[in-house]
Amino acid sequence: GGSAPAGRPPVAARRAAAPAGPADVDGNGVIDVLDARVVAPGVKAGRQDPAWDVTGDGVVDRRDVDVIAATAVRVGGRPQ
Repeated sequence: GGSAPAGRPPVAARRAAAPAGPADVDGNGVIDVLDARVVAPGVKAGRQDPAWDVTGDGVVDRRDVDVIAATAVRVGGRPQ
């Protein structure tokens, strides 16, 4: 808990305001399992949302899910 210093939003609000990178597909500021849970069912259903193409190869597929998942399990959920 604890509150933010005067004039500063709570940490959760600061995170939400700044996506962690292209693999942060839900925009919550952290690359986590929730991002993979957004993309994996879409890939399975054949959806091609360009925002999910984290590999930059022009195709949304299992490789994109794998990159998101691998990033999510790194300490801090930040891309290398």
